[in-house]
This record gives sequence, structure tokens and C-alpha cells, in this order.
Amino acid sequence: MAKIEELLSRVTDPELRAALAREIQKIKSNIRFGLVYEEHVPEVLKLPNLPVRPGVLATPDDDSDIQRPWLVERIEGEIAFCSRRSDDGREEARFRIGELVVVKRFGDPIYPALIPAASVRRSEERPYHVIIQADNYHALQLLQYTHAGSIDLIYIDPPYNTGAQDWKYNNNYVDSNDAWRHSKWLAMMKRRLVLARRLLKEDGVLVVSIDENEHATLSLLLREKDLFHGYDITPVAVVHNPRGTQGSNFSFTNEFAVFVIPKGKKILARVRVEGAPTQNFRNWGGESLRTDAANCFYPIYVKDGEIVGFGDVLPEGEHPSAPIEELPDGRLAVWPIDDDGVERKWRYERGTVEGIRHLLRYEEVSPAGRPRGPGQRIQMARETELYKTVWQDARFDASTHGTQLVHRLIGKDFPYPKSIYTMTEILTAVTAHKKNAVILDFFGGSGTTLHATMLLNASDGGRRQCILVTNNELEPSTARQLRRAGFRPGDPEWEAHGICESITWPRCRNALLGERDGTPLEGTYRDGRPLRDGFEENIEYLKLFFLDPDTVALGQAFEAILPILWLAGGARGPRPEPARAPYLIPEGGGVAILLDERRYMEFARTLAEHRDVWLVFLVTDSEDSFREMAAALPHDLVVRQLYKSYLDNFRINTHQTP
Repeated sequence: MAKIEELLSRVTDPELRAALAREIQKIKSNIRFGLVYEEHVPEVLKLPNLPVRPGVLATPDDDSDIQRPWLVERIEGEIAFCSRRSDDGREEARFRIGELVVVKRFGDPIYPALIPAASVRRSEERPYHVIIQADNYHALQLLQYTHAGSIDLIYIDPPYNTGAQDWKYNNNYVDSNDAWRHSKWLAMMKRRLVLARRLLKEDGVLVVSIDENEHATLSLLLREKDLFHGYDITPVAVVHNPRGTQGSNFSFTNEFAVFVIPKGKKILARVRVEGAPTQNFRNWGGESLRTDAANCFYPIYVKDGEIVGFGDVLPEGEHPSAPIEELPDGRLAVWPIDDDGVERKWRYERGTVEGIRHLLRYEEVSPAGRPRGPGQRIQMARETELYKTVWQDARFDASTHGTQLVHRLIGKDFPYPKSIYTMTEILTAVTAHKKNAVILDFFGGSGTTLHATMLLNASDGGRRQCILVTNNELEPSTARQLRRAGFRPGDPEWEAHGICESITWPRCRNALLGERDGTPLEGTYRDGRPLRDGFEENIEYLKLFFLDPDTVALGQAFEAILPILWLAGGARGPRPEPARAPYLIPEGGGVAILLDERRYMEFARTLAEHRDVWLVFLVTDSEDSFREMAAALPHDLVVRQLYKSYLDNFRINTHQTP
């Protein structure tokens, strides 16, 4: 086509040139350049928690052909009378209700709700990390309502499509015998990436882990104009298996972390140059006294030779008892006090020092001929550089810091978990300067991303929040055994063996608590932090299910929707319980809900006392009443009409997805 356009420019007759250009444009509009693949039929998901009733689509639970579901026409007793189209026109069948499971095609309107499953709270101040057990496509639809345009980092580790039975398409495992496996993988990925793109902030970053099987096709897919066209797409080789996996001609030692960053934006942190000289982090010389910048006088905490945190600025008039104070918990509090006992200051104020945490180092430096100078113990990298496109270090070893760590946490093996330090490096690169970042992983696997978020928060004082999505699929052999024993999806005996219930949740819970089955965990992280210490964090475990839109419209689904409203408010404070009250303003939750518009004035007065609220839901059937009430509220609040906003969101979003 480029050659044709070049020849077209040589046509001297302007009318002929214009006419040819119009015809060429018609041809170009029908030609697809770049990645070409079949979109495939939409995916279909079984929903065992939904009741079988007239009008729904359903399939026998043991039927793998869910692309041809049955329409339930009527129910008599325990028998469902069903029909579907066939090559001969119409096919009819009867099933026991217990044999059927409801199905939904991707793209059909869905009305999600969240069921609380479990919770752990160890911090009064921090937001909750959230684990959502769900098919990730429907979870992404849910997040369009709660987090559109508000995610700082999306990290995913999708199926690598190696030919092994490691993922399903329409209820069937895709393996090396499937001639369309690459095409199905691309169709599956695009549907999810379209939704994921809408969740990112303007400066939000996507990172995708992948290996050589789909690396090339993924890169082309990301560049499509309705995905991340206009972004810088950079693959980083991560040496995660230094021993190598044997191939025909090569031993594979690395996979890729593909960084997708808004073009023209400097987002990633810089890293220290290994071996480069450092400088004293304590100021010296002119304007280096504590009185020159009071907010630069605070302790730096050190334990086992590692910087583990930063204290508050010391109020004027108060003084440390010594340049280096030993605390009861074994930490050292290092102050910017020079050899002569003069109170000086650190180079950076307390409010920004955590953003350069990765550039600091604790060193025991003794000036020649003089006593050791306490202030010289904290050194800062004098030279920094951009991240390189090859990451090679023992800490990225997925066996030692992935497989073995997961086994230590839950006593079970999990295939191919990431090294927790690969994840902390990715998180640091993107969020070193965003201590309140919101991070999403919708291929959650064993939960490494959430675990790494807690570890990074502990190291630099951050309040990052992780939303983790994973399904509850079973290993094929386990599923076969349970079917032979008479169990089916939805049964507690079945669900207990799923990845979320048996791997993801226990791993994250145990890491937070620092114990497994009541026994303290053994071992330490690389910075010397004992696993048994756990983390001062919170986690909420929720399961996604679906509602009848008529029930929602009638206002009869508040209890099921309330966890979604809490999530939309930022998952701050304990998840509120439904209450018989005219309004609900959970303490510290960031969200307020008016249930009885007759009590609006009282609600508005109470709302004025909660400065932490930023999101308000008003329950009213009247558009005029909603506009009038919303207009009277402070203009910096985000106000939505419940339940209309909920119903409209999920009805509209389904029409926008491929």
C-alpha cells in the first residue's frame, strides 16, 4: 500500500489523483495491518450461584459445549423444560433442576454483587487490600463502576499459552492440539485489556509478564489503536530461572515484563548505580543546621544493617538523647547529628524522603584518625540511572523466592509463582513516588502482587492498596476426583479446593498475620524482616455473584451492593454492615449513602461533620430530586444516584466491550 501511495503522488492530473486516492482509501479501510486473528465466539461463563428459573440460559453441569445453552421455558416441580435451536429447527429436552447451571455470555448485561467471605484487620489507619474471587472479565466490569480512571498500576501475569492445559476458553482447556490456541488467547486478552485500559489514570502504567510463546503477539496487540496506541511499550528481560529450562536449541532463563507507559511521561523511579560513590545524607557546611529546615530533622530507623523506616519530625525544643538511639525493639534511630554533637539536618524533608528510600544505604563509615561519626552512617547514592532492560539478580529467582516462599506460607506447592522481589522491583519502579498508589492484578494467581505490596509498604512507610482478582478454578485431576465423588461447582467441598480459597487467600492472610495455623512463620525477608512479624495491614476477601436487575431497581439489593459502594469509596475503614437507618456514613470510610430522601436535611448536616467523605450515593427514583439534592451538597463531592447509576453502568458497559 505504501508503494501505491508513492506512485499516486506522481499522477499529475489533480482530478484523477483525487479520484484514485478516494478509491485507495476505500481499499485501505477494509485491510487490517499488523496483528490478524479471529475474534472467536464470545466466552461463556457458568454461574452456579444463580437460581435456575424460566427465561434463563442454562446447560447441564457436565456439558462442555456451553456455546449451545438451553433456554429454560418452564419449570414443573423439579423438572425444567428447555429448548434450543438446532440444525433441524428446534430441539427440546427435560432436565432435573439440579443438573443445570445458569450461563452468561460475555457481553450480556450483568449486575454484580460482592459476598463477604473473610477479613483480617491489623491497622486502624491503612485502607484494606481487597481479594475478589471472580472471573476476571466480570470483575473488570465491576471495577468500571468503582475505579474508572483511578488505578496507578495494573500488573498481570496471564496464562503463557505454552500448550499445556493452563487456561480455559469456553469451559475447555486450551492445549497444544488446539489449532486456534493463539487466536483464542488474543481474543481472551483483548476483551480484558479493553476494560483494563479504562481503569488507568492518565499517568497509569500497565505491566504484563509473559514468556517467548506470546511475547511477539502481545506486543502487537498492545499497540492496537483501541488499546495502548500512543504508549511506550518496553519489554524487560527478567532472569527468573538461572538454571534454565531446556529447549531444542536454547536453555530458557528469562521471561519478560512488558512495561506500557504513557508516551512522553517520566514515571519510573531511578536506581542507584552499583559501585558508584555515595555521599553523606546528612547536610554539612552552610545552611545545614536543624534550625535551617526543621522538617528535615527526624530519625532514620535501621535494623540488621538495613534502613527499615523513618520517624516523625522532632518538635522544636525537643532533642534526641544521643546521635544514635537504640530502641526496645532492636532498631537504631539515627539522627543527623555531627561528630561534635551539633544538630544538623538531612538533605530531604520528611515528606519526601520515602520517595528516595531506594537510594539510601546504611554504612558504618569511620573517618581516619577520628571516632566513628554517627551522621556518616546514612549514605545516599551520588549517581543514579534509568532502569535497564535486563534484570538479573539472585533475588529474582522464582524457585527460591516464589515456589519455596509459597510453600513456607501455606504448606502447599503452586506452579510457577513469581519471586516476591521481582514484584517489589516492579512496584518500586512505578510507585516509588506514589505512596498511596492503587494497584490492580486481575490474574492474581497465588497472590504475590498483594504480598509484595505489603512488603514494600513496610519498607518505605507507604499506604499502597492492592486489588487482587482471581478465579477459583481447580486442577483438572482434582475436579475429576470430586465429580466422581458426587460434588459439583458451587458445593463447599468443591470450592474449598479452588485456587482462591486454597492458595490465594491463605497465602495473603498468613503473610499478613506472620503465622500458619497458629504457628509463627520461620525465616526472614531479604532485608532481615522476620516473616513472623507479618504486616500492619488489612485484607478483605469478597466473592462476586450476580443480581436480578428488577430486584436492584426495586431497592431490594442494598445488602448485596453495599460492599461495592464501600469498595468505590476506597475500601477505607471496616466494611460497613447493612443497618435499618435513613442513611449510612461509615466512620473513616470515604463514602456516605442516603437511603431515605425524606431525611436529606439531617443527612446533609451529619455529612458536613465527616471531612473524609468524598463519594455520596443518593437513593431516589426522581431525577429532579436527585439533581436538587446533589446541587445543595459541596461541589467537591462525587454524587451518584443509586440505584440508577448502578443499573446504567452495567447495562452500558456491556455494549462497549468487544
